[in-house]
Amino acid sequence: MKVRFAALLATVLVLATARMAHAAPMVSSLDTVRAEATTIVVGTMVPNTLDIDVDTVVRGSASLGRRRLSTPPDAFASASGRIVAFVDGKGALRWIGSLVAGPSIEKGVLLLSGFFDFNAHLVMPGVMTFAELTGYLATGKLTQRLAVTLVVPDGHGGVTRTATRFVIPYEALLPPGKPRMSTPVRVGACIDHAAVMSLEWGAPSVFLSGTCGNHARSLSLAGRITGVDATGAIEIDGAAESPYLEAADLATFLADATIRDAKRFLDVSLDDGTVWRWEASKGLVDPAGAKHAAGSMSLGSSMSNGVTVDTQTYAFDGGVVVEFHPTRVAGGSSGGSARTLISLIDAKAVGPCTFKQAGKPDRTCTLGRGRTVFVR
Repeated sequence: MKVRFAALLATVLVLATARMAHAAPMVSSLDTVRAEATTIVVGTMVPNTLDIDVDTVVRGSASLGRRRLSTPPDAFASASGRIVAFVDGKGALRWIGSLVAGPSIEKGVLLLSGFFDFNAHLVMPGVMTFAELTGYLATGKLTQRLAVTLVVPDGHGGVTRTATRFVIPYEALLPPGKPRMSTPVRVGACIDHAAVMSLEWGAPSVFLSGTCGNHARSLSLAGRITGVDATGAIEIDGAAESPYLEAADLATFLADATIRDAKRFLDVSLDDGTVWRWEASKGLVDPAGAKHAAGSMSLGSSMSNGVTVDTQTYAFDGGVVVEFHPTRVAGGSSGGSARTLISLIDAKAVGPCTFKQAGKPDRTCTLGRGRTVFVR
């Protein structure tokens, strides 16, 4: 009996692990949230409970003060801090609105989400201001504007804002089956359209594009939601990611319509005096000019004398490996892009670096900022 039970338990654990590994995110439409959340309140969750201290009633006949909520079906619910709670007719906490930017729920930007035991539970559309949320609940309409400001590295591992700012009218609610299209904007020479992706994850990507004669131009921005401006537009800081561009290079790229693309190389200087050039995510160029295409990239951590040591390992064709131990996370990312790597370099947070090459002894390396090469 013990053997059979152990086998059954192992089977259950394998099936559960497989489900967790392969389950896609759950998605609720904003229309579903509006239809099924009969009570919507703002309040502060009592730690380690599903009790909420209600301070504002948005919808329904709830009273102020403490209220006990129940767990939604098929998911474990948990929340902390001050939230917008979406409660169904049975008293279950189905969705929440969390503050992702700004001073408060009423004056900031909210990210709506639900509960799912095996992955994320997205609400689409799920990023909005409190004013947009209450307006949508009343009318069923949601008109948004995204105010994007381009940011560039500040030379110390952070970013600084530029004077380049543009507003994207954002069509949040789309009819079923209608694809999201790009929106006309004016950002630079022959860059006159913008598309926004992944907003519902709280980390938007902005894709800028256009055509000059017979060639296309594009610029992808890694966005960070920062707040709400005086007109009610959601503010986003956008850092040039593909191609990666800093202040002077960004200004040149935007103004010069003949530039099709830009390549950003890092310097990998070895202790024997040689320098390899590294185009992040693409590959290495050795001192003789031979190219070594990028292969695998891995992240790991271990304990050494009670201290956590992070490791980033990048493999390239020809048995070449660059491995280093960053002392902090760069730009809110685990690494891999030119933007995050240069952020580590600027912050002097690369840590010990080792260059490995098949058939040769390991060498100490140093990562440098390198240079940009424009493609015309």
